[in-house]
Amino acid sequence: MLEIVRDVYVTPLKAALSSNRAILSAANIQIIFSDILQILSLNRQFLGNLRDRLQDWGPAHCVGEIFIKFGSQLNTYTNFFNNYPVVLKTIEKCREMIPAFRAFLKRHDKTVVTKMLSLPELLLYPSRRFKEYVHLLYALRLHVPADHADRGDLTTAIDQIKKYKGYIDQMKQNIDMKDQLSDIQRTICGCPTLSEVNRYLIRVQDVAQLHCCEEEINFSLRYNTKSHEYKALQLTMYVNFSHWIQSLHSLGEEGGAGPYLWMGSLRPQK
Repeated sequence: MLEIVRDVYVTPLKAALSSNRAILSAANIQIIFSDILQILSLNRQFLGNLRDRLQDWGPAHCVGEIFIKFGSQLNTYTNFFNNYPVVLKTIEKCREMIPAFRAFLKRHDKTVVTKMLSLPELLLYPSRRFKEYVHLLYALRLHVPADHADRGDLTTAIDQIKKYKGYIDQMKQNIDMKDQLSDIQRTICGCPTLSEVNRYLIRVQDVAQLHCCEEEINFSLRYNTKSHEYKALQLTMYVNFSHWIQSLHSLGEEGGAGPYLWMGSLRPQK
């Protein structure tokens, strides 16, 4: 999949840049593709090490150490996932502002060559490999005798890859949640900033508008209460919107109230 990104997107964009018919600037190409090309290089090295080992394979040979070495270089993936929101914003900004890039994506996204996937989907595709790596390592260990030299390394590699897979799953969940909060914020007229540190989306639900947008919110609809678990629970009614959002601040911060933020419900759930 990463070779598709290189051949279908990166190579033509760099060629256009070199021929003075630039579709994207060198800076934008760097922002969008630098991390994923490093991942491609890492995976090609990983594949090469496995091929070299298999060419001279024997009963006493091991592969666990190769997976452990690969696992020690996963900071390349970490850099990519940390930068992925910036990559997405850059793609969307360039799509909106640069007609040539918009036409370029229209020609190449979701075609037979790209396996019917868009560029953002292709960039995330390597993260699926970690689940396959875990299954492969379990299968290898199942067929390795208990006294074989490779069994310990395979167990270490399984733990290493499983731990990183959990990290990736959480990272992807956070990215999806931020995208949802951004979409909701754009939907609600006059909505405050929803995406903040230690705030998590819990649920989105449709509600009915209870009174005219110009009317002042009745004081009875606003109240504070306390419980043994939270320092404060705040109920706020927003009237010009179409969704009910519950968003939870991380609790227990020094001096922080850590409120639930409710929008659009007269009766908070108990």
